[in-house]
Amino acid sequence: MNIDKAVLIWGPVSKEGVEYLRFQRRQVIICENRPYLLGLKHNKPLIEEAKLRFTYCTDNTIGHLLYKKAVREAVLFCEKQDGVIKGLSGSLYVWLLARIHHIPVKLLQEGEVDLEGFLDKDAGTLDGKKVVKKGLIGHPAYETIEG
Repeated sequence: MNIDKAVLIWGPVSKEGVEYLRFQRRQVIICENRPYLLGLKHNKPLIEEAKLRFTYCTDNTIGHLLYKKAVREAVLFCEKQDGVIKGLSGSLYVWLLARIHHIPVKLLQEGEVDLEGFLDKDAGTLDGKKVVKKGLIGHPAYETIEG
C-alpha cells in the first residue's frame, strides 16, 4: 500500500471541498460510501476532473488506514442545519475512528446530490444488480442473481 499522509473524504464532495483538497496538495482517499456508492458515482468524477491523486477504497478499509497512520486528516462533507450536523450514513463511525487515532477531522458543506439517480440503495446491490441471494446480506457467498 503506497498511501502516506493522505486526506480521507467521507460524504458527497462539494465544489468548495474540491478547492480545499487542491490546496492540501495531498493524495485523497475516496471511500465507496455505501449504500449509494457516492464515492464511486459522485466523488471520484469530481476528484478526477480536478486532477487530484487519489486511492479508492471500500468503507471497511478506513480503520486499517487510520491505524497505519496513512491518513493526515479526515474531511466529512455534511449539512449543518439549525445547529445540527447531518451527515451521510457512517459519518459518526468515521469521525469516531479518526478521533480514536488522533487524526484531525474537518467538517465541510456537502455537495448537492440527487440520490434518486443512484441504482444502489442497499448493501445487497452493486450497480443496481442484486449481489446476494435473498436473506443472505452480509454472508460471504456473494453471487450475482440478476442480469
